[in-house]
Amino acid sequence: MSTSPRIALIFCWAALAAITGWAVESPAGREPDAPVPPLRTEIEVRADAPIVEGNHIAADGITFSRVTRTQLDDLMAHDVLTGVRRVPGILISRYNLVGSYGGGEGGTLFIRGLGSGRPGAEIQFLVDGVPRASGVWAHPLMDVLAVDTMAQIDVVKGASPVLYGNSSFGAVDIRTRRMLQDGHELELSAAGGSYGTLLTALNGGYRQGRFDTYVSLGYKHSDGHRPRADGELQHYFGRLGYAVAPGWRLDLAVTHTNNYARDPGIADLPPPPRAQFNTDDWLTVVTLENTLTQWDGYCRFYSDNGMINWQQWNTGRQQSEDSDTDYHNWGFRARQTWRGSDRVALTAGFDWDDYGGDFTSVIGGVAGPTRGERFRNAAPYALASAEFGDSTKIAPVAGLRVNVSDPFGTFLAPQAGVSLIRGGTTAHVSLSRGFNLPGVYAAVSYDQWGRGDAWRELEPERVVHLEAGVSRVVNTWLRLDATCFHDRGRDALRFTAPPPQYENIAEYELNGLETSVTVWPAEAHHLFAAYTFLDAQPHDTPYAPRHTFVAGWNWKPLRRLDVAVDAQYIGRRFAANPRYPGARVAMDGFTLVNARLDLHVTPESWRERITLFGAVENLTDTDYDYRPGYPMPGVTFLGGLRVMIH
Repeated sequence: MSTSPRIALIFCWAALAAITGWAVESPAGREPDAPVPPLRTEIEVRADAPIVEGNHIAADGITFSRVTRTQLDDLMAHDVLTGVRRVPGILISRYNLVGSYGGGEGGTLFIRGLGSGRPGAEIQFLVDGVPRASGVWAHPLMDVLAVDTMAQIDVVKGASPVLYGNSSFGAVDIRTRRMLQDGHELELSAAGGSYGTLLTALNGGYRQGRFDTYVSLGYKHSDGHRPRADGELQHYFGRLGYAVAPGWRLDLAVTHTNNYARDPGIADLPPPPRAQFNTDDWLTVVTLENTLTQWDGYCRFYSDNGMINWQQWNTGRQQSEDSDTDYHNWGFRARQTWRGSDRVALTAGFDWDDYGGDFTSVIGGVAGPTRGERFRNAAPYALASAEFGDSTKIAPVAGLRVNVSDPFGTFLAPQAGVSLIRGGTTAHVSLSRGFNLPGVYAAVSYDQWGRGDAWRELEPERVVHLEAGVSRVVNTWLRLDATCFHDRGRDALRFTAPPPQYENIAEYELNGLETSVTVWPAEAHHLFAAYTFLDAQPHDTPYAPRHTFVAGWNWKPLRRLDVAVDAQYIGRRFAANPRYPGARVAMDGFTLVNARLDLHVTPESWRERITLFGAVENLTDTDYDYRPGYPMPGVTFLGGLRVMIH
């Protein structure tokens, strides 16, 4: 280990020791009892918290951050990227205000330096428990994830293979909205602003007795801050639920999303005459879930069908190049958790995924051959946890996933951890091994390059994740978090040429520390700040800045007025050079400041609530870009209203 990682780890353990020491010496009367039930992923998160709170410990012992519906509104989030960009340890990449393309580096995210091998492909994206990714290229479909339908977003910050499976070096777990109580609600929102940006949404739900339903419709458009940087996103979401028996519920959810985003090209070059990404997707999920005294779980079937069209202009050939990808992913997921007592829980599950599709390249109006492949994964898994002790509790957790892949064989993914809980203090350590199978893209690419079945010799990417952390609820107004982490990856897939191919050649190491503080000094003030230190080897690992900082402040100066301010600093980092494929370029750090103001026109006692809001992004008019050669806009204004009827 180099000197720098050693220093980082020493600093990390010192921070943990300091927080732990403080916790032990604090007066007992100021330590609220905060037990952590085994294997329960539901946590208490304040809906009015500023932006996000600190890290929480999931059922499998891995830390995660949660963004609530209220926080999404505070951020004026119009897609997943804008919804999670303030989560500690997260770095996003985009070049459009609306309609960001979810493949490649135009629209994706990275978690503590992970996800840079094939941008986004190492991060598992799930919506209501089912994976969302193009079946051919393995890119997460962030361009078809409508934020209006989301009740919450959990960002899992390390390898979590047992519960999340393949490509889970990190995970983004999204839950869609549904009616949880009898009654009805109707929400209409509309906003407009700079660069011809229009954001509209209609959401409504109803629940009575055994029956519940929810619908969401949305349209978003922006002309873009550069020529040919416009984008559009449309979504249609519907849910029907019925309690078939006490403790049993049947649910059907259907989502249709259509999106396009134009690529404006590198800033100092003439814009490409033709460069655009189009996606069209249908997702259907049928779920039978149970919530009984000792048992809870689900059986879930899903089908995800879509089309991706990539239009570009080849300057060298002076002709257009189109690629059409048709994908069809389907699968089955089942999970049951048995709670023998408040101290013992066992979870067992089984995942089946069948994914793939066809790819056709059209050059100069002439269609080439269609190439496709289908992959299948079967994965049983089990997770067990227990809790021992009274005033001081010890909670171990261990699990194993057995992944059987056609055509890559069988792989074991174990993980284990232990938490120590005393009053308002929780300390934990966990160890896991994640994996990422080569996708259909390898088979399609090798066939396209005339290399036949050589892709079958590729090995899965592997990462060993180790983390240790402490969370301390000091009193009713102060919370502290610190987490050290270490990731060591091997057999990482990288594209090389000549000849064009993927190879298991890359190894890397990530060491870091993440700290956060959440403060509620008064009823009208909520504050949050977090710092992430990351040491990456090799030093030019893409999208792995050494220093990042995020802060948020929610203030209620008047009874009907809310003010939200957030800031983010992204340090110097490397990224793929769009001019020279395979090369990397250093990018300067930047700081962003955003603000939002909500004026509640009607009193809280009314069933009809009307809210006027205004937001300013990049308040300081900072010059910055996420991707080299793609500058983001300066000061951006948005304003609108929201009508909520209960």
